[in-house]
Amino acid sequence: MDRTNPKTFGEMWSEFIASSPTIRRKIAEGRVPMVWPEAVGERIASLTGAMVLRNGVLQVTMDSSAAGHDLSMRRRTVAARLNELLGVEVIKNLIIR
Repeated sequence: MDRTNPKTFGEMWSEFIASSPTIRRKIAEGRVPMVWPEAVGERIASLTGAMVLRNGVLQVTMDSSAAGHDLSMRRRTVAARLNELLGVEVIKNLIIR
């Protein structure tokens, strides 16, 4: 440890995350529900039920069939927006139920 240039915890954390793509991906997967409203909008987010992410496939249950249909039509755009917000490609496919 170089005591002449101390680092903050935030700096050390950032270096740790940057050094491990697997950990970076897992953290991003956990952030999906947090960035969901920004990706789809508050109205659609308020109609969202359960979300399950497994092997790059995000399955979302909608409380409204109309909102589900709208989201289904935009699923590629929404997946791309989610990946952009997360900073890493986590979502490969989006399934709306």
